[in-house]
Amino acid sequence: MNTQPSSEAATGQQQTKRSPYLAGILSFLFCGAGQIYNKQVAKGICLFVVAVGGFASYMLNYGPMGRILASIVMLISIVDAQGNARKFNNGQPVGKWGWGFIGGKKKK
Repeated sequence: MNTQPSSEAATGQQQTKRSPYLAGILSFLFCGAGQIYNKQVAKGICLFVVAVGGFASYMLNYGPMGRILASIVMLISIVDAQGNARKFNNGQPVGKWGWGFIGGKKKK
């Protein structure tokens, strides 16, 4: 069990719950937006840049690999945003670059 308080709890701010559904929908509509919603801004921007780069390479006729890469990044973005929102709501630590689909157990 993590005995260290989160930075929000340490400063006296109340933690607000994050909706896994909203995080997933945001990432579906705009790759990386779910990560930004989960306060992982740099990670969200990086995912967006990789997805846009993949689609741009496809549109510039560099072959289908760009479209495949962008699709995989978008799928990872959706699953990650939902997982990190769930981790946050369960009181599990979520770092700036933590992945929502790796590790962690549900609280009962």
